[in-house]
Amino acid sequence: NRVSITPNEASAFHTERGESIAAWQAALPHKLPTKLGQLARKLERDNGPYEHRAVYEESEIRAAFALLKRVREGRFERDLLDNPIYFDFYLGYAIAAARTGEAVLYVSTVNGQPAAMLFGLAGDGIFHGMLIGADTEAFGKFSVGRQLYYQAILTQFELGCSRVDLSLGNSGYKSDFRVLPTTLSNFTSALSLTGAAVAFVYNHAKPLKNVLREHVPHVR
Repeated sequence: NRVSITPNEASAFHTERGESIAAWQAALPHKLPTKLGQLARKLERDNGPYEHRAVYEESEIRAAFALLKRVREGRFERDLLDNPIYFDFYLGYAIAAARTGEAVLYVSTVNGQPAAMLFGLAGDGIFHGMLIGADTEAFGKFSVGRQLYYQAILTQFELGCSRVDLSLGNSGYKSDFRVLPTTLSNFTSALSLTGAAVAFVYNHAKPLKNVLREHVPHVR
């Protein structure tokens, strides 16, 4: 079957330690370490003890995933984690992988309660961030998600990791961490005329819509 290859609108992003952690930190934009430190101290003054660490106990993992479920509710259209099959898979894997070290769950707590979580795979000198959630309703002005990612990256670099993969999606806050993009492609193979039509729409409708939006602003 003929395979068509088209550019994917999304990119993946990663950051590399380079020659040293100090050099990586020094090259971060917007004096990020200083700003995050100031925010962390203010959060602690206003709300109580604030810490970041990897968690391994099942009760702590379940509490972190409960936070993830709560903060993602209604945020994403057709969120896979709304399906208990997917949510229970990731939760079960996080519990099992905590015993082997093949995955790590980092959690930020405020007064002992989860405020942000980051779950990812670890191995071969690379940490792959997969799921992140932060209580932006309570702590949004303190950038708790960005705080946790920064601390997790530092921890992984200190453990000898050379690269941290910040996964798919718009660069947004990720650009604060000197990220490098990895372009993605769609590979599509259709087994029927109907399948070919669906593949054509999937691969070309969004780019066409973007072109129309640029020239005809009221198009949505």
